[in-house]
Amino acid sequence: MRLSTPTPTKCPHNDPVPRLDCRVRQPRFLGNGWLWRLAGLLLVAGLLTACQPPAWPSWPTGIWPSSEPTPTPALVTTELHFATWEASEPVNDYFRARVSAYGVAAPDTHVALQVLPNYATRLRTALDSDRPPDVIRLNAFALTALVEKGLIAPLPEPLAARTNLSPLLRAMGEVDGNLYCVPHEINTLALVYNPALFDAAQLAYPTAEWSWETLRSAAETLTDATAGRYGLILPADFSRWLPFLYQAGGSVTDAGYTTMTINSPEGATALQFYTDLVLEGMAATPATAGNSWAGEAFAQGHAAMVIEGNWIIPYLAQQAPALGYAVVPLPTGPVGKATVAFVNCYAIAAGAADIAAAGQFIEFLTSADSQRQWLPLTAALPVQAELQGAWSTMYPTQLAFIQGLAYAYPWRFYATFQPVVDQVNGGIQQVYDGFILADSVLVDAETKGNEQIQP
Repeated sequence: MRLSTPTPTKCPHNDPVPRLDCRVRQPRFLGNGWLWRLAGLLLVAGLLTACQPPAWPSWPTGIWPSSEPTPTPALVTTELHFATWEASEPVNDYFRARVSAYGVAAPDTHVALQVLPNYATRLRTALDSDRPPDVIRLNAFALTALVEKGLIAPLPEPLAARTNLSPLLRAMGEVDGNLYCVPHEINTLALVYNPALFDAAQLAYPTAEWSWETLRSAAETLTDATAGRYGLILPADFSRWLPFLYQAGGSVTDAGYTTMTINSPEGATALQFYTDLVLEGMAATPATAGNSWAGEAFAQGHAAMVIEGNWIIPYLAQQAPALGYAVVPLPTGPVGKATVAFVNCYAIAAGAADIAAAGQFIEFLTSADSQRQWLPLTAALPVQAELQGAWSTMYPTQLAFIQGLAYAYPWRFYATFQPVVDQVNGGIQQVYDGFILADSVLVDAETKGNEQIQP
């Protein structure tokens, strides 16, 4: 008696998803029962052997059906609101990505990102509302005023005990010895110059050893007002004049912010030097050059030198990618070197729904991983000392910014200091316009400042 043997369809071993439906051709003749039962057993054994998955050591998980129960997604139990200001699209995208990543790292917490226009005004209103943002991004200059208004909470542990902050950075986030704001980036002022314009004027490039007089001489040589080009751009800006005040040995207030000290011989020397550069035609304001700020004047070739922070670097990459530039420390003054440091930080609203959860989110935002993703977007300096070496390697032509940390003064004063800034800015502009003398600016600043300290 003849029996046709069933033929299995071979299961391909190179199929990324092994097939479980190997088919056989049915026999054409069904003979004696014992023979058929024997053939059936042999057929089943052959099928099991042919369709076994290959014994690859790195077989992808998740392919085969599992008897394990499917994990239940974590329920969102905490809702946080995080507020920041409008910025460039890459920066906005960074915050969106960090918020999304935190949803993976802490699946029981949902963070809603709030990008607020007119941030200073909107933030104060939001912090006073029934549902304030839990975590806020701040310029440290505004910190003291918000703390005194009771709108910011002291940071919880372990944030409050952070040990990887330099004395400068910790001071920028503290009020009365308590840490209220964790710095996440720092910028310093340095001298940014256009090598091509120096080459055209046959001038040696600036160095860290430059003095005030070297700066003055170079600015004079590089200025050609008829061509719309100036050796230096000096806005009527307190923060840009402030390094000269410190370089001359002056100060704004005493150490305890109890009285103004700005109206001093050192202050007069610094402000006279700064304003004379414009009055004597060796420098110009951004408006005189036809621009809105010094960085724009530099990008358009209207300035050979500007005093700016790290933020100018991504701006130049976007607006003037072919423009050559270099960065050196600010010139040394009669007493020594000085610059100003600007810090942005993260704080927790006093009315936050969950201060502990807000603190955990800030831990995530200030982690080394977050810093590594942040720095290429802004060229800001890392706050963690352990990352500053990597920053120096990444930006070797911008070392002047990080070198400035050794002699930087914080851009932060007492809570009601903004009117003094406005007074000085307006006063410098009036000196430029020929309405008042430089000494008058200091007298008015001292008066205004003492009124604010002791209302």
